[in-house]
Amino acid sequence: METWVSVLVGLGLLAGLVGYVVRPILRAGRQPSAEPWLPDPTDTSTEELAELLFQRDALLAALHDLQMDLQMGKIGEEDFRRLDALYRARAVEVLRRLDELQEGEAEIAPTEAAEQTWEAWIERAVERARQATSSSPT
Repeated sequence: METWVSVLVGLGLLAGLVGYVVRPILRAGRQPSAEPWLPDPTDTSTEELAELLFQRDALLAALHDLQMDLQMGKIGEEDFRRLDALYRARAVEVLRRLDELQEGEAEIAPTEAAEQTWEAWIERAVERARQATSSSPT
């Protein structure tokens, strides 16, 4: 009886090992995108909304940090103006797209939903990075 149990456990472990080894080989034919951690720009689903909310929050934080850096003397006036214009231009693009997606809705995202959006975005980015590394030939 113990012999059969040992044989079955050994076969199960062997099958798992073979599956683990063969999986990357079978997936090697798929072409990952150049930047798999970035969302698809043609996707207009809730993932796009989550990405835009993430970008909105990140840009607002960057603008705030930039202002603080100027006040503390970490950056010069010329660099501040250049970066401020760049961040503001991108923020306008993001806000316009958010307006398009949220047309007719009063609130874009409450604070709790925004926190969940950050967490969801991080989880998706990590998953995409893992998929890219596991499917890329080494």
